[in-house]
Amino acid sequence: MNEKLEKLVREAKQGDRNALENLVQAIQHRIYGLALKMLYHPQDAEDATQEILIRIITHLGSFGHRSAFDTWALKVASNHLLGVRRKKAALWYTFEKCQAMIEPDIPDTPALDYNAADQELIVREMRLSCMQGLLQCLDWEHRIVYILGETMDFPGPEGGAILGIRAATFRKRLSRAREKIRAFISANCDLYEQGNPCNCLQQGAIALRKGVMDLDNLPFARHPAQKSPGPDIEHSLKALDRLSRETAIMRSHPDYEAPQAFIQAIRRMLDSGEFQELRNNIQ
Repeated sequence: MNEKLEKLVREAKQGDRNALENLVQAIQHRIYGLALKMLYHPQDAEDATQEILIRIITHLGSFGHRSAFDTWALKVASNHLLGVRRKKAALWYTFEKCQAMIEPDIPDTPALDYNAADQELIVREMRLSCMQGLLQCLDWEHRIVYILGETMDFPGPEGGAILGIRAATFRKRLSRAREKIRAFISANCDLYEQGNPCNCLQQGAIALRKGVMDLDNLPFARHPAQKSPGPDIEHSLKALDRLSRETAIMRSHPDYEAPQAFIQAIRRMLDSGEFQELRNNIQ
């Protein structure tokens, strides 16, 4: 994959439009996934991803091949997302507030009004929005490290290179972020341990009744993914020890598919008179 990307970069630098478009297609899903986990809202992630892709294109000439292109592109994305976070008012998410949202003393049958297909969607939306929300409870430095290290599986040296920090610093931040996520999940999540107060179906059904969730507008459960989900997580968790369950739960988040609008926007830009100016910047 890296060799293919490097080849596309070289051809794009030489002014090959098709190579440039293929390069964008090759990296857009990963960039979008990072932005979505950092920013929570799909629309915010779409806006940020388009800006990141344009920045990558217009700064392609500065890529000196001293690292893998994937590493360089994620570094550009991380720097941009830091700027996005600084511009936006702090979100309300904290671990304490998320815990306070869990409804206690739920009746035994809060979800029986929904058929099996709807129940599956409720569970999926609740689980995914919960995972997204828990990421927001981490401050920016620990959130980006957790996403790169835990959900995208970058080791310390590579993750540190993306963020411009030492590998030891990356590993230390990742350890602290894991502890915070694990502390919340182990105390609250029914997936982690049966009997914990937060059950996806029950809490989701209550969210629907309160109008917090809308079956006709599920931003995560209905979001196109690059591949179908893996084995049922409930069955997978039974084979794992307690320390591995938090990782499995957070990694069950799908790799979302980037909207086609990104490629269409790039094509419009390449069809315009801006492409010659871009070529001057790239070469």
